[in-house]
Amino acid sequence: MEEKMDSLRRQMAQELLGRGVIKDPRIGRAFARVPRHIFLEGVIPPEQAYFDQAVMLKYPCSSVSQPQVMASMLEILDLQPGMKVLEIGTASGYNAALLAEIVGDPELIYSVEREKDLIPTARENLERSGYGEVNVAAGDGTLGWPHREEVPFERIIITAQTPSLPPPLTDQLKEGGKMVLPLVLGEDITLLVRVEKEDGLWGRVFPCPVSFVTLRGQGLQQKKKTWERQLSGLWRGIQRYCRSFPLDSPRLWGVFLFLLKELLEHKKTERPEVLWSRWQAEGRPETGEWLLEFDREGFISGVMRREG
Repeated sequence: MEEKMDSLRRQMAQELLGRGVIKDPRIGRAFARVPRHIFLEGVIPPEQAYFDQAVMLKYPCSSVSQPQVMASMLEILDLQPGMKVLEIGTASGYNAALLAEIVGDPELIYSVEREKDLIPTARENLERSGYGEVNVAAGDGTLGWPHREEVPFERIIITAQTPSLPPPLTDQLKEGGKMVLPLVLGEDITLLVRVEKEDGLWGRVFPCPVSFVTLRGQGLQQKKKTWERQLSGLWRGIQRYCRSFPLDSPRLWGVFLFLLKELLEHKKTERPEVLWSRWQAEGRPETGEWLLEFDREGFISGVMRREG
């Protein structure tokens, strides 16, 4: 049985490498080594643990993400050996084990889980798979790691979608550190974003639409209803004009972020057709790397385009 699981695990890792989802060989080795079936025992049959699918653990609060999405987030996180990492959302413990394998030391991984009943199983899974030294704590992940003596962290990964950055988490991110999260950018739009803390908070958007359970907690600021309506209206307008663009098209998200920049700079709600006309008039500048700027409450406050 274990030989079969080893083969399926290596096959999953090779498929992710072959499709270009994984580029860092250390991440590929982690997927080939960490036994996902142990973390999903009793939830799905062992063979299905190596399908490229998400698995719900506790509806609607917790799930184990699709391997492809997990691999993308780990690539974006830019992990290096010896880094101290905070994970928000332990779930089964599988992602924490991957983090431990990549940085080379389970003791450098700190994981917070809101659903207390999931923690005993996660700890048992980590112990059985050889990563028992991962630090797991019960608590509100939006408030960060509960023991201040372990702060700050060089990397933070949030495994639940949120419309804003929880300020307690950005406070626990080391200057020069990076945080990856699924950021809600409007109705039915969630993209992976890497936030870097360097003279403020800057986010790079990756054209990878995803779906996660929703982040909950006291550390999130009150949602800005006007902002949510503007984002949703903007997206509906873009859908009207960009139906031919696939959802993972960098050009589609270049258009979205350019129009978001215009929306923020003009400080008022504008009809999508007005924004679209402005985009056309300015030479359709959808290329280049787009960066998000965040305010102290964790909401997007600006968009800038970096050429190249």
